[in-house]
Amino acid sequence: MRENGVDVADPDAASGLVVLPPGLPQSQVKRAEEVCGTNPTGQTLRGDIPPPEVMGHPDIEALRLKYQSCLRENGYTPPKMVNGTAVIKATPELLAAQKACRAENEALDKQTKELMEKVER
Repeated sequence: MRENGVDVADPDAASGLVVLPPGLPQSQVKRAEEVCGTNPTGQTLRGDIPPPEVMGHPDIEALRLKYQSCLRENGYTPPKMVNGTAVIKATPELLAAQKACRAENEALDKQTKELMEKVER
């Protein structure tokens, strides 16, 4: 990612979480992901949280629920929330479920990116 214009720290060893810097244009991330692929854990924390009109969009909500259901159907049990947060670790169960639910995740990512591009205009 760094070699393709995204100045990002190494993934967190415990969670596999990748933190992208604030203000990073989605187009720059997309170009780097086309060359490098996405984070294999699927866990990315962007410096800029998508606005409520994206996160709360009915299409996003439906796709997110479909993806979460798929993960559960494929053997992944999400961690319990503690004080409003949960640590997601890149366990073999999570990785296998993510692999099985790739289509659902890609649909969610695609819709999120499309809505973000509309908002950025």
